Amino acid sequence: MKCQKKEQVFNQLIIKEALDFNNEIGAIFLLSQFEKILREYQINVWLNPLSFNSYCFNGGSIEVIPNSNSIHEIKSCVSLNNLISLFEKRIDKRRQTHTIRKFLESMAGYSLVCYILQIKDRHNANILLNKDNRLIHVDFAFILGSLPGNLKLEAMSFKMSKDFVNILKGETTQSFDHLKEVFTRGFLILRKNTCKILKISKFFIFEGRLNNKTKTRLFELVERLKLKLNDLQCVKFCHKLFKDSLEDWRTKQYDKYQNLANGIKI
Repeated sequence: MKCQKKEQVFNQLIIKEALDFNNEIGAIFLLSQFEKILREYQINVWLNPLSFNSYCFNGGSIEVIPNSNSIHEIKSCVSLNNLISLFEKRIDKRRQTHTIRKFLESMAGYSLVCYILQIKDRHNANILLNKDNRLIHVDFAFILGSLPGNLKLEAMSFKMSKDFVNILKGETTQSFDHLKEVFTRGFLILRKNTCKILKISKFFIFEGRLNNKTKTRLFELVERLKLKLNDLQCVKFCHKLFKDSLEDWRTKQYDKYQNLANGIKI
């Protein structure tokens, strides 16, 4: 479910005009800062910051991501029960471990961003898979507490679909444990850089760039970073986020809604 918007692809750019366009620009900018912080600390997460231009208050351009398809497109064009089958067709056995590592690094990165910024509307048309089998999230119209249709039908943590778990060979595997480890290390680093994150967030919120007019959004963002917990408690908290995301019924309901309302594949 999305706000009404105009969108056109032109010369590898998506030209958008929408009331929530400034939310998207703010989220892209914050994502790029997260990527910079994590790269400085040599955390093995992967994010794909997008280039953008803002031409007016509610319009501008965002780059098209080359060599990638949404999970919805993949499932629409290929008769597969889940994405793990696609992985096995794309690569040989010797490369599967390396490819799974790439996938989990991107999964860890975007899970961090989705949780901290509370990015919603995470259906399969807004999640891409590139030629290197890395996840890329797009369309950040709903962040920091804003919800599509004001429906609370998505996990408060991040999206962990059955397909993602299957790619990692299950939730009791070494790959899944590695995903949790990378996510947790990234969370601890971002928590240590709360001042940087707040400084950037305050600029967008108080300048009206995120369309959120209350200080509540900032307090909620700080709360999600769990500054009162020690490192061991944070590790346990991060593991609980994964448990919550695996068991959250709202994610499944939102996917079902998008399937019925807009034909987006589950």
